[in-house]
Amino acid sequence: LIELFRRYLVGHGYQVLVAHTSDEAIKAAQQFKLKLIILDVMMPEQDGWEILQRLKAASETKSVPVMICSVLNEPEIAFTLGASDFLPKPVTQNDLLEKLERWCRSPSLPAVPPI
Repeated sequence: LIELFRRYLVGHGYQVLVAHTSDEAIKAAQQFKLKLIILDVMMPEQDGWEILQRLKAASETKSVPVMICSVLNEPEIAFTLGASDFLPKPVTQNDLLEKLERWCRSPSLPAVPPI
């Protein structure tokens, strides 16, 4: 998925920061001023739901929008746990660019309500 996103974003002016583990994700979110975190639910060591909860519980990262990307069609869970948006798999280039445009190039927006 990371490589697919990189290919989708070539030439569109987005910088992609990658984390392969939950600890890397938390550290990167604390260290860098991120406009959006895209979080897959299926991750090694710790699932995305747990990472989302950790991000939203930490004072340094709670205000960073998190978009859950998952094959599981569970946007309600994502929003309940604090996600700002939901991107269902399979992800198309158009879907990804539309979401990134909304979160990264627009002024701060409220979370998208659950469907």
